[in-house]
Amino acid sequence: GGIFRPHVPAPNSGEEKTPVRKGWEVGHRVLGVALLACGFWQMGEGIRLYAIKYSVSESAEDNLNIAYWVWIGVMSALIVVGGGYFKFKNMSPKDGHQQ
Repeated sequence: GGIFRPHVPAPNSGEEKTPVRKGWEVGHRVLGVALLACGFWQMGEGIRLYAIKYSVSESAEDNLNIAYWVWIGVMSALIVVGGGYFKFKNMSPKDGHQQ
């Protein structure tokens, strides 16, 4: 575990997460989403700066932006569909619990 990460209760221990742990989980998620948004912004700015530096036409810049967002959409869909597939693949058909 991490040095600064608060203790996580053992599974099936009946122990609840502390408020510090819950806050850490929320903060960790918010920071991750913020960094992901910064990465998307950075790519958009990089495409814009590339177009300025190399005198790319506006339509070509728009096409590159579209290609970038299509790529992001396809990869995101694969992650979501793949995650759902593996989650349901590991479920037992009888009782609906993981094997």
